[in-house]
Amino acid sequence: MAVQRLGVTVLWTNQLQKMRAFYSTAGLILEEEVHGDGPLHYTADVAGVHFAIYEETKKGSSSVQLRGQSGFTHIGFVVDDVEESFARLKELGAPIGWEIQSKPWGKAAMFFDPDGRSVEIFEG
Repeated sequence: MAVQRLGVTVLWTNQLQKMRAFYSTAGLILEEEVHGDGPLHYTADVAGVHFAIYEETKKGSSSVQLRGQSGFTHIGFVVDDVEESFARLKELGAPIGWEIQSKPWGKAAMFFDPDGRSVEIFEG
């Protein structure tokens, strides 16, 4: 048995509207969604992968994970135009991880979402 493809990515946050603004600015077309009496959340289809952002429901003592630590998540999106995406995210005030640079996989830049996850944008 082998994995055929990635099917879903779900993020939980205590900053739902800031996360919505960040990922919308990054280029995702987020739709409001509610299932039955479940919570409002935002979803997008990213090349057949279901992407969702939910408001956190469990308060705990979890700490923010740092890049390179176990539990840290890095997300990457292929975009049409890195310069345009970079300008929009910079204008939003998203913290920059690194400016546009040439990588082996193409022109890329990295930001941090409101929860501190690194989000790379690159031309594929």
